[in-house]
Amino acid sequence: MRKCCLFLIIYIIIFRPLPLEFLNSSVRRVKIPISASEAVVVYTSRGEHISYTCKHFPDGEIYIRIQNPAEIKNQDIKLHFQPHNREDFLRLLFLASTIAEYEPKSIEVEFQNWSPANLGEESILSALAHFADSIRLPEEVSFSFYTRRSIPVVTAFERIIYLNPRFQEYARKLGKEFNAEVGRVNTSIENSTHWEMEIPGKVKGKDILVIHSTSTADDILNLISTLYLLKKKGARSITLVNTYQGYARQDKIFKPGEGVIGYALLKVLNALSDYNIAINVHFGEKSGEVQLKNE
Repeated sequence: MRKCCLFLIIYIIIFRPLPLEFLNSSVRRVKIPISASEAVVVYTSRGEHISYTCKHFPDGEIYIRIQNPAEIKNQDIKLHFQPHNREDFLRLLFLASTIAEYEPKSIEVEFQNWSPANLGEESILSALAHFADSIRLPEEVSFSFYTRRSIPVVTAFERIIYLNPRFQEYARKLGKEFNAEVGRVNTSIENSTHWEMEIPGKVKGKDILVIHSTSTADDILNLISTLYLLKKKGARSITLVNTYQGYARQDKIFKPGEGVIGYALLKVLNALSDYNIAINVHFGEKSGEVQLKNE
């Protein structure tokens, strides 16, 4: 009953005012994505090159397909990564998750000329660790790895946090409903491969509600960084309201070499939040609480 009341409040404040097309939209599978640059080189321990296609759908979502997936099974796979922009980090994450679908013996990721400079960037390593067995960096870095924990559903919040200014009004209304403080996460982009997130106010020991969307690569990276920061800073609980679940079209393997990127993204977000309310996922058969496989 408490879960229903929580969802009803969030629905009335955020989703009821949105256009009906947003709530009930469908995504068609696009056959010809748009090309994207390559930032990762993949080899087996025997020196065999694992080739893959990395493109974009017209809406900007990344599409990855491994050309020779049969070469992966029972092999030690090495990914050499040189980031050129922020999206490359997401490309690496999804490529590693796709390789993991084809039963490698191990996955090792080696970063070249890049190391995290702050906790927000450190979050990439934590997310990548769900699919990679080892991560090598130019310098020694420690990071926290989180898995999904089971706690009672929180129905009262002390802080409402949002990242995108378009959610300001919804956050304000939720703050009034729950008598909670409202704050926006500050994002500072230093250059094409470095950024920093700052969460205003205290979060330690508090129940936090985060409102965001995973529509774009920047949205996803900023959300992963924010959730990781909340974990590191000791938030008592984190409830994520994701108003648009990106990558939902890739919910299963349609062709050999593809991955289940929709599941990979949910796995990362679920590990960094205690309760994930995902809206407009497209592939869901029914509303309600869902348990992911192996969790």
